[in-house]
Amino acid sequence: MPSFICLPTTGGASAVASVGGAGFSVLLDGIDYLANTSSDSVLGFANAWSISIWAKPDLDEVFGTRYILNTPEASGGDASHIVVGLSDAASPFFAVVLWTSAGILFKNYRWDAAIADNVWQHWIVTWNGTTLTLYYNGSSQVPDATPINNAGTMDNAARDVVFGIAGFDLASFALQGNLGHAAIWSTVLGSTEVTEIFNGKHAIDLGSNTGNYTSSASLVHYYRLGLTGFPAGWDDEAGSISLDDSIVEDADIVEDAPA
Repeated sequence: MPSFICLPTTGGASAVASVGGAGFSVLLDGIDYLANTSSDSVLGFANAWSISIWAKPDLDEVFGTRYILNTPEASGGDASHIVVGLSDAASPFFAVVLWTSAGILFKNYRWDAAIADNVWQHWIVTWNGTTLTLYYNGSSQVPDATPINNAGTMDNAARDVVFGIAGFDLASFALQGNLGHAAIWSTVLGSTEVTEIFNGKHAIDLGSNTGNYTSSASLVHYYRLGLTGFPAGWDDEAGSISLDDSIVEDADIVEDAPA
């Protein structure tokens, strides 16, 4: 079944349950982060996947790399590793980096125009085993740079799924700004589904098919505040996995979302 993530806070799960399903996001300050599993678990996807992210990044820090989504291995390995991030340096860009099942970095793509400061924006990244594609605000994008662009094979490795930080306790690489919702599918979304998701903004529930969006059965990880019927933490194919650490406070759950 899909991994539905509801964010626990220092005030307890009741704070999440009270916000409802729309209009809210988490405000990150480079220290707070969203989800760390206590141990690696099977990702639920391998050589065909899609990742959807709504965020409103703060690019004023001029620091460098910021991680939106990361799939690290707790022991430090890089097998079948995915990093979706951005740079908030003098010339910001959006980037996706992939490692093979053998831990070899084989894709490093950069899109210079697919990033803006302090506005809500949407990215969907797809990988079909051969081609890495980015849709930004509903439209496909040609990469501005591909420093590493080799063939490679990923597998359904045991990993963490982490939103908003590089990995365990690496706060200096955490996202600054708002994170709305994020999702991962074990399939490649088509362009009409991308359009449906982008047009749906924060109101769409990716756990159910609607309009041209027909891939809810392939949803394997889903983060969205205020989902009803799902407990704090996440539930994956192997069973329940509690969050190892969450230092996001109640005050960081704010009424701000893509609309």
